[in-house]
Amino acid sequence: MELNSGTRPHDFNIGELNGTVRNAAPIFCKPQVSTEAAARHAVDPANAILNYAYAVLEGQTRQALSAEGFDLACGFLRADRRRRGALVYDLIELARPAVDGRVLAFLQARIFHAGDFNRVSDGSCRLHPQVARAVVAACDLPRRLLEEHAVWLRAYLLQ
Repeated sequence: MELNSGTRPHDFNIGELNGTVRNAAPIFCKPQVSTEAAARHAVDPANAILNYAYAVLEGQTRQALSAEGFDLACGFLRADRRRRGALVYDLIELARPAVDGRVLAFLQARIFHAGDFNRVSDGSCRLHPQVARAVVAACDLPRRLLEEHAVWLRAYLLQ
């Protein structure tokens, strides 16, 4: 891996990795794919960022649907599991490409440091709070967009 001039050994730009997150994972987090936690939690920095951005999207979508009076347990594509709100995850699909694009732009624009991520004992990779705040700032969708999705769904169901 070639470093930018003037960088320290643990600094790199994700774009230098030719789009493969697999090369970056050993620098920050040792993947433990065989564990149950690895199936649920990110084991590399890029997926940790993506998961965090999706969690923000989940909260925004939940608020938009609740404001329109939806029962969040009544999904179309998913069955409600452990009070997670299947409808929230159904409606997230409309905004997922926008979040994916913002996460990719964030990954390409930022130089990461080893301290930006922490490996947890179960093998998962977590974001440093400063990185988490930067992810929210970079990947947050306009509230209006998610409200429009909820209004569209309500109108579609009532027609």
